[in-house]
Amino acid sequence: LVDSLGADLLKVLLRYNAEGDVELNRRQAERVAEVSVWCQEQRIPLMGEILVPMTPQQREQYAARPGDWDAVRRPELTQQAIQELRAAGADPSLWKIEGLDDPAPAEAIVATARADGRPDVSCVVLGRGESLDRVEDWLRVAASVDGFVGFAVGRSLWNDEARAAHHGEISADEARRRVADKYLRVVQAWRG
Repeated sequence: LVDSLGADLLKVLLRYNAEGDVELNRRQAERVAEVSVWCQEQRIPLMGEILVPMTPQQREQYAARPGDWDAVRRPELTQQAIQELRAAGADPSLWKIEGLDDPAPAEAIVATARADGRPDVSCVVLGRGESLDRVEDWLRVAASVDGFVGFAVGRSLWNDEARAAHHGEISADEARRRVADKYLRVVQAWRG
């Protein structure tokens, strides 16, 4: 199918928590490694999107301090996921990463993605359906870090507007205008 579409890029989505389901992580790593080899043979860049869902234990541990999860633990686990996936043979050219609150973990993630002679690897920020204010903060952080080259933000831009238009609360033209305004906001946040 990918061949017939003439794809410029292939993306794999991983829900990977290094402290989570060991068997699931192993299976995902093996499969992404297979896809990575195929992409290299076909000369199609591979994008690896990593989402780090909390385990039940982590949810309990960070319930009183959810900010610590996003600021500290999730970035550490993202970096660990990239290390584990690369060790298993996965070698994406681009990593799609959940937003980060601070440049230091963003720099560490880029360094991990570029380790072992891969200076051409880049990262992009995903919006995770978060509020536009939060996404803008993440974009400002990522834009300040060499190796982050852009963003892939969707639901944060259009979800509310699509829902409102579907329910007849706003017109399709108004929905388009609002989505365009939000997109311009994230572009301005990225450009600093």
